[in-house]
Amino acid sequence: MTVLAVENEPQMVASLFEIERPDLPYSVQTVTRLREQYAIAATDLFFLIGADSFAELHTWRDPLTLIENCNLVVTTRPGYTLDLEATPESWRRRIVDMRGGGIVDNGTQDETRIFLTDLTWVDVSATQIRDAARAGQSISQWVPPRVADYIEKYGLYRAVND
Repeated sequence: MTVLAVENEPQMVASLFEIERPDLPYSVQTVTRLREQYAIAATDLFFLIGADSFAELHTWRDPLTLIENCNLVVTTRPGYTLDLEATPESWRRRIVDMRGGGIVDNGTQDETRIFLTDLTWVDVSATQIRDAARAGQSISQWVPPRVADYIEKYGLYRAVND
């Protein structure tokens, strides 16, 4: 679906790294593999993540290595409050807060950053999209047409009895 989503975006390419692996790699393994395979140590990598997932990042496999090997772009949807109190201090010093139109940079230039933004293209969660597809409702306002067609054609997210 990612390939379908970016097919008309000339500046984007869908990576098949995770599909090509026989196991289900963790995000930190994918980022490490990107760095190794393309020898891009001097290149900035950006990992996009929703604020809800960022709040759970401490439970992920080796989150500090992930943060040290790529910049995070944390997006918040309208109405979602990101609580940074539980965020470790070593992570907080990397934060560049771009929410509300201002920029507050706590980091140093020699570290990867965590960019907080309230910029959203579409105010919807993956859960809402799956729920709508499961209920047989249109999802075309949230996903590219080819992705919506694919989900409908293969009956993705539908209950087993459908």
